[in-house]
Amino acid sequence: MKILWFKDNKIGHEKQVRAILDNLALTEDFDLEELTVSSPIWLEFLLYLLRIKPNIDSIPDIIIGAGSKTNIPMLRYKLHKTTKVISVMKPQFFQKKFDLILAPRHDFKSIPENVYTYIGSLAKVEISENLKDIGLIIIGGANKHFDFNHTYILSQINFITSLYKELDWIDYISTAKIKFVTPDSVNMIFESLSSSGETFLFEMERFKDNKITMLIDEIKANRFVGYLENQNIEGTSIKKLSLSKPNNLHETFREVEKVVYKIKSILQN
Repeated sequence: MKILWFKDNKIGHEKQVRAILDNLALTEDFDLEELTVSSPIWLEFLLYLLRIKPNIDSIPDIIIGAGSKTNIPMLRYKLHKTTKVISVMKPQFFQKKFDLILAPRHDFKSIPENVYTYIGSLAKVEISENLKDIGLIIIGGANKHFDFNHTYILSQINFITSLYKELDWIDYISTAKIKFVTPDSVNMIFESLSSSGETFLFEMERFKDNKITMLIDEIKANRFVGYLENQNIEGTSIKKLSLSKPNNLHETFREVEKVVYKIKSILQN
């Protein structure tokens, strides 16, 4: 089997495709060719409308990519009906032209036939039966969803480390017992949820309600994650930080495995 991977040099996009390909490689043999898209979208769009086809040595079985820059190049490279074109994330253009769209559930109000949805973002599954006394803190930065208040984040870090004095705080996600992530870091949240150990979210004030903040509300409400929050001490106006725990019965996220199963099923059609 031959796979052609279109890349856009965005780490978050490429990590999701890499997670898919690594999982697929556990059961399938394939040759992988990687192409980085450097042309502007308008040029690829023009080439597509003019039906100018690329020259390629062999017909791929799968063309895959993530991000808007990859959408049109993937469609241009489909030269035979047997090739399956797969977009990871919702495409901006020609959604019906894709054989399969793999996208977060919150991107769609209703699910078209060629769409398979997952929760959050895709990440490699990391299961460890020997978790160590390690804590991990993952901090994002300025973003359009949440107010990144450095002083408040620092106060939460001080609170966390005082609660878990027995832990060594280093950056090793797969064997950490406890992981704290800022809610702006969606990819890292789901990378953490796809590994063993407990995941917690920092408290950050949102700028407005949107699909990202609603996703954060969903995983908190379902107790997939624990979270910090600033609450009034009962009967007073004094606020203090408290920690809500996740449901320790929920399973490690395996969204990438479900996605790969779906890809294998369309290859049989």
